[in-house]
Amino acid sequence: MNMRNRPRPNIRSWIALVAMLGALLPIFSVEADSTQATVTLSGTIVSKLTISPCGTAGLVTALQNGKKDDWYYVYAVKAGTAQQAKITVGSNAPWTGLFAASALTAKPATMRLDHDALRYSTFLPTSFAQADAQPALSQNANFLGGYVNPAGAYTYTHYYLLHVKNKPAQFYGIVTYAAGQYFPFFTALCQVTISYP
Repeated sequence: MNMRNRPRPNIRSWIALVAMLGALLPIFSVEADSTQATVTLSGTIVSKLTISPCGTAGLVTALQNGKKDDWYYVYAVKAGTAQQAKITVGSNAPWTGLFAASALTAKPATMRLDHDALRYSTFLPTSFAQADAQPALSQNANFLGGYVNPAGAYTYTHYYLLHVKNKPAQFYGIVTYAAGQYFPFFTALCQVTISYP
């Protein structure tokens, strides 16, 4: 099947499925935090899945639309004190990963996700036009890599591009990364927060 024709799942539905399946696996012994999880089944199979870094995205640059009061603010996730714009997934088994956004505060209406206020880029844009051409982030999830990725370590460059054209404006959003292994079934979550001003 062509990957472009594959429907994009809603991140909330996917996380709910993760929680439901987790409840059906009481035989697992689980140790987990927000970025790393280890599962042991009968002392023979150990599944390890990590997503990092998580936390608050910092402002990298601002791109103006000519001389208008119309901007893209470019954010990147931090690793320690450095803004590296890298999200890394490590897995010792085949996995599927998704990422999507949600907005807890978005004022005025032009700051809402359904107005394409938040985009992402796999490179650092250097102009307003470059930023405006990048794909929008919404609650409809995007795949990380392919539908199923082999075991290994994968690094993705993601800059978050917030479009602010009507001031004063407020935005507080979360980009959620979720990944799941198939056997034994386990998941990891990572969240990056973006705020303006």
